[in-house]
Amino acid sequence: RQTVAECSPEHLLAESKFLLTESLQELMKFLVQGSSLESVSGNQSDSQDTMFFLELITRITIANRDRVLMIWRSVADHISRLISATASTLDTLFHLERAVTALMRLTVRL
Repeated sequence: RQTVAECSPEHLLAESKFLLTESLQELMKFLVQGSSLESVSGNQSDSQDTMFFLELITRITIANRDRVLMIWRSVADHISRLISATASTLDTLFHLERAVTALMRLTVRL
């Protein structure tokens, strides 16, 4: 928790609106890679990382709704892969719920 607090994710979210388009795309690419599908079937810590990155992806996408077309393909593909990977087993029901919730939030806000 201390590490996350030191990274100040709120600042990252608020300031993402001012990033250059290329920087925003690279940030989203990093977050998508950081929440890879291997994490979903891994241990509890990796699972929490995946959900943390998914939340960041969702919030940054909402914050950049005026440029959403620049990042939408990678965001939509990532959420789709998460839903597909987690829908097949009851062990990952929480992950499925979070991925669908993120998609619904994006649908309402964008």
